Amino acid sequence: MKGRTCLSIVLAAGEGTRMRSAEPKVLHRIAGRPLLAHVLDVVRAAGGSGTAVVVGPGPGHDAVAAEARRAIPDAEIFVQMERRGTADAVLTAKAAIGRGADDVVVIFGDTPLIRAQTLQRLRGALADGAAVAVLGFRPADPTGYGRLIMERGELAAIREDKDATPAERSVGLCNGGLMALAGKHALDILERIGDDNSKREFYLTDAVGGGGGGGGGARHQHQGAIGGCGSGAAKASAPGGARRRRDHGRSGYGLSLSRHQARP
Repeated sequence: MKGRTCLSIVLAAGEGTRMRSAEPKVLHRIAGRPLLAHVLDVVRAAGGSGTAVVVGPGPGHDAVAAEARRAIPDAEIFVQMERRGTADAVLTAKAAIGRGADDVVVIFGDTPLIRAQTLQRLRGALADGAAVAVLGFRPADPTGYGRLIMERGELAAIREDKDATPAERSVGLCNGGLMALAGKHALDILERIGDDNSKREFYLTDAVGGGGGGGGGARHQHQGAIGGCGSGAAKASAPGGARRRRDHGRSGYGLSLSRHQARP
């Protein structure tokens, strides 16, 4: 995006447990290439001034770092020594965030069907004054997904399925996993996130709960831009999508929470 700098943070520390494999999740292959390679292709195509890749500890994740540098030679590698949640993973790259890019985009390394245009649209919400921009979608069955909780037409919170009330679980609008933060507010937002949840982890989704101000808007996005691989079954269904880069079945929405007011 012309005139704005962007740091892309790719979260790639996940294990392959749900894949029933000892190999790190992002190194599993679809369409002949690791999941991470597909994601980094999109990051590069979307443009930006820097890329940070967060990996886990141990020899298995050395291969993740090598794959990241193969795709983007100047990518910075940060190691999340303890898995304490997605917000903690993002803060592992605090040194990169602190350099003050205009936009900070957080992408999961197991989402090979994202599009460069989707990342650019999230950044567009930041350029329009949003502090946080989130991508959402409406699946046929929302079970297991975090819910986007709206109040008076604005995004008020993202609630993980296991922490949601019955009323919140009835919400059909779900978290697509992509998030963008205004660089000038990013560290303030991230460092205020607590671990008051059933797993005692620091959820990136709680970046929304403490935001202030009105003016949040909704923007249409296509579900095919999201697709993730959380299990072996999901991985098996992904190669065709990686080739087509589209999905005719569902629609999603990008929701921006604007004018975050930093707390004193």
